[in-house]
Amino acid sequence: MRLIALAVFVILYSCKHYSTSAELPANPLDTSKLYGRWMVIDALRNNRPTQTITGAVFALESNQISHNLSGTENLSQFDLKDSTLYASDQTQYKIEYLNDSLLILYTLIQNNKFRMSLKKLPDYSSELTESDTSHLKPY
Repeated sequence: MRLIALAVFVILYSCKHYSTSAELPANPLDTSKLYGRWMVIDALRNNRPTQTITGAVFALESNQISHNLSGTENLSQFDLKDSTLYASDQTQYKIEYLNDSLLILYTLIQNNKFRMSLKKLPDYSSELTESDTSHLKPY
C-alpha cells in the first residue's frame, strides 16, 4: 500500500513539474535582446485575462523606458538589476522570460498585479532602399 502511495506521489509530482517547466524554456537573460519596441499581446490582471492594456507599446533604449499603458506617453530612466527593471517613476518590471520575439513582464499598477506578454515590433529605423519602394507607383 505504501509503495502505491509513493508511486502516485512521484507520478503527480513529475507531471506537475513537467507541465510548469514545459510552458517556457529556461533561458539566461540576454539583455541585448531587451532593447527595442514591444507591444502587449496578452495580459493578466490579478491572474484574470484583461484586454485593457492589449496593444500598449513599450520602447526600451539604453537606460530609458517609455510606454503608453495609461493612454498617455510615460518616459522614465531605468536600471536593470538581475532580471528586474527599476524605473525612475518607482515602477518595477520583473522579467520572467525574454527571447528575440517574446518578453514576459510582471509589474504592479495601482495595487493590481499584471503579467504581460509582449511581442517584439520590427525596427523601422533603417533607411528605405529603392528596392523597398519599387512597388510604389507615383500619382
